[in-house]
Amino acid sequence: MNPSPRVGVDMVLVSRADEFIQSDAGVLLRRALTADEITESSRAHGHPDPCTVAGKLAIKEAVFKTFQTTQAMVPWLTIQTRKSAGGWPEVTLVGRARKLAGDAGLRGRISVSVSSAGAFVVAVAMATFHEQEILDGGATHFQ
Repeated sequence: MNPSPRVGVDMVLVSRADEFIQSDAGVLLRRALTADEITESSRAHGHPDPCTVAGKLAIKEAVFKTFQTTQAMVPWLTIQTRKSAGGWPEVTLVGRARKLAGDAGLRGRISVSVSSAGAFVVAVAMATFHEQEILDGGATHFQ
């Protein structure tokens, strides 16, 4: 069978991301973003930027939606985002997220895009689904 695209979309209010930042000294933020993601989201004065945090949260949710599973919660810390040298977002799956993606028949790179307008940030993720590999028990490959 030919591979087909899987698309996930998510939208996050910037004010919701600010709640993550402000919650009990950032407890919620540290449950959703890795230390590297928090550092990358921080402004020059060291405080996380709510719009950047909202983008990372939206990316993680959009990627998770490509897994099309109802059997798991979002594995926040195992869907990792970073800004590429060119400035666009990139995703790396590790641990639980990598397993969920493999179980869902996703193979290869997951492409993401993020945009903001006013109070909202939206992210789109596109992955490649290989149904035959699920049937054949194919290997998982992610970049």
